[in-house]
Amino acid sequence: MRVTEQSHFASLVRRIQSHQGRLQEAVAEASTGVRVQRPSDDPLASAALQRLEVSAQRHQSYLRVQTTMQGQLETAESSLTSGVAVLGDALELALQMSSGAHTEESLQASAERVSLLKESLREIANTSHQGRYLFGGVADDQPPFDDAGGFQGSTTLRQVEIGEQQRISQLSGEDLFSVQGESLFAVLDELEGALAGGDQAGASATIDRLRGGVTSLTTGIQTVGNHLTTLEHARAFSEVIVLDAQRQSDRLEAADLADAASRIQMATTALQASAQAAQQVKGLKDLLFKL
Repeated sequence: MRVTEQSHFASLVRRIQSHQGRLQEAVAEASTGVRVQRPSDDPLASAALQRLEVSAQRHQSYLRVQTTMQGQLETAESSLTSGVAVLGDALELALQMSSGAHTEESLQASAERVSLLKESLREIANTSHQGRYLFGGVADDQPPFDDAGGFQGSTTLRQVEIGEQQRISQLSGEDLFSVQGESLFAVLDELEGALAGGDQAGASATIDRLRGGVTSLTTGIQTVGNHLTTLEHARAFSEVIVLDAQRQSDRLEAADLADAASRIQMATTALQASAQAAQQVKGLKDLLFKL
């Protein structure tokens, strides 16, 4: 075979290989329904897909954090509501026993009741969710209040990122369970001691502070409610971002099946033509060899 024939044959081989590659790409696109399988398929679409994936992953992470925070906030809301009820019972006892005639037995029974209420409030103040204590600041791996009701948590509050430029702060247990800087447990201790000693004036002296405690916990409930509203909005936004990213990715990746079928037909026709041409060149080569 002469040089020109060899060059023509090599060109036909390269053309056949090119048509085979295009055919394989079109078949893969039609069979998988995916147009962009690697960056070289469409660099611009591939870059857009990467940006969408990063955004979706970031907001999926936010959604996981939001789920955890929702559980913590709902638990805190329930606990603080119970705390208001406990202090309400203590306030009612203080009001009842601070005036009028009461037997020593009734005063002692009331003192014992206050002791039980104090223990209930301590359990509330040490509420945990999934192993994390809610009112101890960043020191959430241990109960924030000791057996006597003393605060042993951290005054540093964790700022939890729930969305882009959106954070929710932990509640301060030290502030919640105190009134005018005095621990509510100390106020309950004072009430218990006054009732046990028959000191009605002493019991009366705790009334305003108990009311302040109810206000403190009620304010905490309102703060939790605000956090839950913020969380709900952040969750809705993240869900929209994730869903939109998926839809955009689907559109960018999705194959045009009609176009893929057309390209399969074109590549098949071109491949057959090139193969026939190569066969003719090969036949000419064999004929010249015989001559």
